[in-house]
Amino acid sequence: MLRAGWIMPRLLPVGVLLCMAVVLLGGCGQEGEDRIVIEMTGDHVLRLSQVIADYNRIHKDDWADADFETRKEFVELEVKKEVVLRHAMEDAGGELPPREQLIFDRWLDKQALLRYWPKIRAAIAIPPGVIDSLAALMTEERKLHHAIFRNAEDAQEVYQKVRAGGDFIEVAKSYRDRNAETVQVTDEGRWHTRPGMPAELGDLLFNLEIGEVSRPMEAARLGWIVARLDSIRTKTVTEQMKPAEVMADRVYRSVMLNRKMQEIYDKYGFEVIEENLGPIQRRFEAMYDSISAFGKTGAKVDIQALRPPLHRFSPEELALPLFHWKDGDFTIEDFVSTLYVVDLDYWPTMGLSDRIKQQLVRRMNRWCAMEEAKTGGMLDDPGMQGEVRRKTSRLFLEAYERKHLDLYGENVSADDVAAYWDEHKAEYKSKDLVGYGFLRFPIDLKDLALRTAEQLQAGSPWETAATAARRTDKRVEFQPSMDPTEDGLFPELTELAKRYDLGPDGAPVDSEPLDLASGEWVILHVHFRRHPETLDFETAKGFVGRDVQREVMDDTLLALVDELTKRYALRVHMNVIR
Repeated sequence: MLRAGWIMPRLLPVGVLLCMAVVLLGGCGQEGEDRIVIEMTGDHVLRLSQVIADYNRIHKDDWADADFETRKEFVELEVKKEVVLRHAMEDAGGELPPREQLIFDRWLDKQALLRYWPKIRAAIAIPPGVIDSLAALMTEERKLHHAIFRNAEDAQEVYQKVRAGGDFIEVAKSYRDRNAETVQVTDEGRWHTRPGMPAELGDLLFNLEIGEVSRPMEAARLGWIVARLDSIRTKTVTEQMKPAEVMADRVYRSVMLNRKMQEIYDKYGFEVIEENLGPIQRRFEAMYDSISAFGKTGAKVDIQALRPPLHRFSPEELALPLFHWKDGDFTIEDFVSTLYVVDLDYWPTMGLSDRIKQQLVRRMNRWCAMEEAKTGGMLDDPGMQGEVRRKTSRLFLEAYERKHLDLYGENVSADDVAAYWDEHKAEYKSKDLVGYGFLRFPIDLKDLALRTAEQLQAGSPWETAATAARRTDKRVEFQPSMDPTEDGLFPELTELAKRYDLGPDGAPVDSEPLDLASGEWVILHVHFRRHPETLDFETAKGFVGRDVQREVMDDTLLALVDELTKRYALRVHMNVIR
């Protein structure tokens, strides 16, 4: 239900209210009496703490500094949004439709874990002696060039060619140029300290002589690494105290967090029953549904709406236990029926029983952590409750628009769309429009961003490269595509996207990894581009038609606001906001 950012403004359009409500609706705790500001029949209320949180978040200002007229104007807008939300909830029967409920379940699972583990990690105290020891170990820094290979054979071949006299960078890049998806080469050398490397890798690279190339070494999650030592420098302990604090936070807390995670997993006493993995392997190996079609043909599918394939299993197979744990068994039916909650890369790998077992263990561990998050009160946190309310509000409104947009536009003809274009043509044509998607990488994932960009340059489809990046690290944010816009939801990214034009024959263009001011890395996938005064009706009529449909819906709902206000017995307590 995201509207294009360049649609002409209208006076309090309800379609805009639908969008704004997902931002404005929320809640947080507040000391003292939390009085009701807006109430309707059926216990649909908005409290003062929620209104204040909404105002402060939207206006980037302090509610306490606002005068009564400003507060009153804001609450009046909130009233309209609450009425529309209540109408959308009523239209859905008070419960999220199956598709939106599926989206919510997945979102809740992720959000609980995203909050749970950082909270546990932040509570781990770092002993001062750890920082002092790290600073002493970090006084020597080594500058390295390295290449990462997915295949051990390629790494060994490069190593042997370099030993025979070949230039390390040139040889490695020749392999990368042949297959960018399996080889990555750093263009600039980087400084490393011993504590900043995995133990075995550090033992190898910190025993090199300047100019020496290392033998291939397997590194977890990366592949096979070959490196060349370029130079060595030393720093004082004092100079390295700040970097040591950062390192301690990353390394020490990570080690202790892993121990805590293992304690949690041990608490539940899970044990995989390997002899019952057969049905999982056979049934998923035989599948040919929207998942396999997506992977094999690149077809566009509604990933959010995929359902677990319980129909592939016999009743006897569904009853087989996959895990034993302290409170009983976790059956194949339990496992398959909950697959819809997790990401697609948790679906078992075809034909490889050892990989299936690994993914089952990951699923089991994730389940343990989710249970700990629930029992630890994570879902009762006021901030989390506010996020839940905003998410459910968004989904109710999205479901309403998805259900009714075409209905409201049934009487919109091609002539209506053409007339709307003629009326607003000057404004449409004046805009600098771009449609794009993006992959956003945290600051420490530059290597993954570079590797993904190389995949795209080698011809890998956008969705395929994005899936691979997300499988490597869950922190990668993926937005497949957005409607053409002049500013949109991500103004900074939109401005970057405007630097690109489409390729020959209108082919989409992928950017190189771009360094954002926030320290993140982003790759843009530009699929639509029109400079000012270049848009024509044939190109625009698809989204102009959607604008006309939304306007019809806006007008219809605006006419209902007064009726809905009476129907829901709306009461507004303006005295509370003085």
